[in-house]
Amino acid sequence: MLRLAKKSVILLVAYITADREALLSIFSDPGKFYSADPYTFLFASVLILIFGAGAFSIDGLLAWVWRKKSEAEAGAALEPTAFFRFSSATK
Repeated sequence: MLRLAKKSVILLVAYITADREALLSIFSDPGKFYSADPYTFLFASVLILIFGAGAFSIDGLLAWVWRKKSEAEAGAALEPTAFFRFSSATK
């Protein structure tokens, strides 16, 4: 996915250098922005970056957050019993 992120950045730079006029007219004349050649490839790479599988995607980010949350809940549930076992074993 990192390769795809690099490609998205490269396509954005291509948009800035090759079609600066189309990029700057995104709000005043959106049709010019959408009809520029780099738009199709930039749009496709950003869609794949957002919705594709991998560490640098939204589903990868959500899986990481849910994993951390479940690990924290599991650790909080086990922590008091581990503390009591440790404290009773040292006395």
